[in-house]
Amino acid sequence: MANTFFLILVFILVLCYPYYSVAFVIPDVNNIGKDPKIYSVSPRYLIPGDRVKIIGENFLASPKTANKLFINGKKVRILSATNNELEFIVPKLPLGEGKIVLFTHYLGLKSQEEIYPNHSTNGFYITFKAPEVLGVNSIEVKPNQKLTVFGNFNLKKEVYFKLDNGIFKGKIFSNRSAELVLPDKLPLAPIPLKMFYRKTVLKKGTQLFFDSAFSDDLTLYNIEFGEPQYLNISIENSVFDVIPDKELSYRVELIYGNGKKTDVTDFVAIEMIGDEIAKIDKVNKKLKVHAGGIVTLKAMFLWEPISKMLEDTQDIVVNLPRYPYFHEVVIDEIFPFASGFFSETDANGDGFAKLNDEFIELKNLTGETLDLSNCKFYINEKKEASVVLSDLTVIKPYEYFVIYGDMAEEDSLNLSNSGAVVELIWSSR
Repeated sequence: MANTFFLILVFILVLCYPYYSVAFVIPDVNNIGKDPKIYSVSPRYLIPGDRVKIIGENFLASPKTANKLFINGKKVRILSATNNELEFIVPKLPLGEGKIVLFTHYLGLKSQEEIYPNHSTNGFYITFKAPEVLGVNSIEVKPNQKLTVFGNFNLKKEVYFKLDNGIFKGKIFSNRSAELVLPDKLPLAPIPLKMFYRKTVLKKGTQLFFDSAFSDDLTLYNIEFGEPQYLNISIENSVFDVIPDKELSYRVELIYGNGKKTDVTDFVAIEMIGDEIAKIDKVNKKLKVHAGGIVTLKAMFLWEPISKMLEDTQDIVVNLPRYPYFHEVVIDEIFPFASGFFSETDANGDGFAKLNDEFIELKNLTGETLDLSNCKFYINEKKEASVVLSDLTVIKPYEYFVIYGDMAEEDSLNLSNSGAVVELIWSSR
């Protein structure tokens, strides 16, 4: 009904103003009044004059002015808008942390305000441009070595270097070069080096420090112990039984001739052969297993100073538990009665005794993990199963598995207090 009203309104306006040369903007009817959501802001550093994109949903594509954007209380003009993306130019703002407030307001309908960043997202900063880094005199380094970095530098600013093990002040020699003395201890893994300016501001007698955005990474290689000889994938266990949502952590190490090793998991190219068995989560450095078989993990690392490629592979055998044979899994207990009048019948411990507290308990009589996937329960001679267990439902050796009412159709097993018949039908591969 609301959509029809807006379309009629547009039609009337077009009829009333046929001679105006200014194009009429058709409003984004579907998103009016919906609450916008911000998923990300790119880039994270807000530098006055730079273009920035906000990615999210429920923005108004037209008119774009119906998207109301404020940064630290200052209204910001929207350059372009779609339902999922807004673009703007960063205005002049005081240095420091940034906070976005966004809402839509059109035809009298105002959405809820979306605040970014929130407790679940990383903060972002209003700052100034980073030094431009073009290169370095050597990517092979040792502790205490002087390093010359080439690029474009502002002679009026103080330059700093961020390494894995701290922040160090550098020295600008000219607008084309700067120098850094490396610390007396360096990590063995590749060393990302970033440069930034630091500005000191005296405010009410207190010194405040504001850092610029970071430059693009330079990667340095510690040759204190020579070049690495091997790459090694280490994993929790290379043979195991699959269980629901099993996650397996992996780690990749670089090994030197003298036996020293260092974690380079973040620097390797990693791939997996066997997507149908497991998925790789490169961010959290885990494999998530969901089927039986063999999966091969392959890691590759390039030691850039001499273009040396190191590789390693690791086979992981995933044993799929078998289905049980007759009498290996039995119905151990049936609980058909749950009542709000008796707190003791709150079987699942959720604080309320009700029908979904009814349960059927199974027991594994073997010393093996068994697969209950797609096993079916028929109650009181129903033609259709009341419960069908999901894929990769397993029961561990000598342990119990409980089926509660909320696993059944309509959140109830419908177990009679007397005279009930419960049948367990096993699937076959």
